[in-house]
Amino acid sequence: MHRQQQRMISKIAGKEWTGSCRYVNANLEHATKLKLVGGVKYEISDDNKLTLSSFLTFPNGQTRQVVMEGERTGEDSGAMTLNPVEDGPIIMKLSEVAPDTILINEVEKESGKIIMTSIYPLFRQ
Repeated sequence: MHRQQQRMISKIAGKEWTGSCRYVNANLEHATKLKLVGGVKYEISDDNKLTLSSFLTFPNGQTRQVVMEGERTGEDSGAMTLNPVEDGPIIMKLSEVAPDTILINEVEKESGKIIMTSIYPLFRQ
């Protein structure tokens, strides 16, 4: 799995993805009145550290930007933990799910509770 994840992250590194975001509530119902626009970009350094930069623009025009960094904990690791560059209450658990999909769980540091899950599939034309 480690090699798959490395290839997937390498495929999307340096590309900025923007688009609309859809949210669902605890009952998996779409929050249709909440219109958000956002984006994400992954960068891989020469020493194999991953940086994730993301932004989200709310209906009132305010934008939230977050930068997270992490690296593999071992040679066979299929997942990474990304920590905020600036102090913050959230960490991200990132892993690849075959085929060509990244799964991110945003986790509260203190409680370990997953507060949001995002899926980024790679579509080929």
